[in-house]
Amino acid sequence: MGESLVVWGLLAADLLAMAITTRRADSSSETGQTLFHHQVDSFLRHPLAPAAVAIGAVATERLDRGQRLSLVPWLAPAILWSAAARRGSRRVAITPLAIEMVTGSIALTIAAIGRRGGGGGCARWGRGDGLRISLAIVVAAISLPWVLADVGIYASDLPGLRHLYLGRHPGIAGGRGPAVHLGHHHGLDGALLALTGLLLSRQLPSFRGGPRREVITLWLASLTVYGIVRAAEDAWYEQIVKRGWTHRRVPPLVVDGRLVLSAAWVWLLLATGGLTAWLRTLHGMSELSMRRD
Repeated sequence: MGESLVVWGLLAADLLAMAITTRRADSSSETGQTLFHHQVDSFLRHPLAPAAVAIGAVATERLDRGQRLSLVPWLAPAILWSAAARRGSRRVAITPLAIEMVTGSIALTIAAIGRRGGGGGCARWGRGDGLRISLAIVVAAISLPWVLADVGIYASDLPGLRHLYLGRHPGIAGGRGPAVHLGHHHGLDGALLALTGLLLSRQLPSFRGGPRREVITLWLASLTVYGIVRAAEDAWYEQIVKRGWTHRRVPPLVVDGRLVLSAAWVWLLLATGGLTAWLRTLHGMSELSMRRD
């Protein structure tokens, strides 16, 4: 469960950063409070809820049937809240459902860590981890301006970074505002989902075989690919297009919370299928290695 705790830490740190930024922007005013609530609501639905589903699945693998049933009292308030909200508008029901997912995942994580024998720690170094680290480094590098923007700092204001990243000043094609605005970016949401998929996929070899492992493998591959594409789309526009190096943009997957049908989804599905197949191959190699040991 070590990887799960790292993911929880990353998500919690980003949520805290948003709170700090909105407080600096005058959270005492009605506008500031509305901005903070909107950002938290958006973050809860995406990327927190999808990541929580993956973390909960990993935790479930370490619990027996009796332990899972014992968690029902933990989930009852969230379930009732979600059911009541669904009687209203569909839009209102989204956040309670996300709360239900997150609450359940936290309960599963606590139960998995508290079980006899502990949470199992981090997975040992294995095949594929070199590629995971390489991808994680790239994702972290392109995410640095967004991480700083979340706490109200322009990357271009820091020594050593002003020649690497656009920040405060608009680029050639950047319009009137800064190239990277202060506050939260959807590219960082994508980066967090990609890191979630990369980290939690390290636990897949310890899963029992069967449909459940196939489903979580597909889910983690989807989070990884989708997250990388979302991060790449935002970074390409802010750091490449706004420098005037090209006018071509990465086709967006989502605009204003709505899916955009484009050829990008076809490539995303193909990449997800390829990553899923690769992870399955790693399963087989790990199981063969364990049998030999």
